[in-house]
Amino acid sequence: MSTYRACEVTGSRQFRLVDREVTDPAPGDVRVRVHSCGVCHTDAMAVEGLRADPISVATGELIFGTRSINGSLTGSSIENEDNLAFSLRHGIRPMTEVLPLSGARKAYEHMLSGDARFRVVLDMAT
Repeated sequence: MSTYRACEVTGSRQFRLVDREVTDPAPGDVRVRVHSCGVCHTDAMAVEGLRADPISVATGELIFGTRSINGSLTGSSIENEDNLAFSLRHGIRPMTEVLPLSGARKAYEHMLSGDARFRVVLDMAT
């Protein structure tokens, strides 16, 4: 049995390193070999939302390495369609916290505090 190491999200800004079994791709799927990833903080950078603080980058890594900086508020429409199609194909559903519209102020404060664990949705019917 062949295994690989993966970083698993266990909560808000919480991760753990796990060993997973390598399985053969299903018909129509592909296996992707990862050249580099952002776990060591030198290969990629992900920023949560808009930030006022500047981002420092070692230009040597950009010029001589296989590093890049990318940004998007929501991704392109094609990327969004691809993500939704992938989610539908694999039965992936969003995890949401549904709160009543009457509690919009509280819901907004909940989101800003960082305590919101999932997508916060306001229910207009309640």
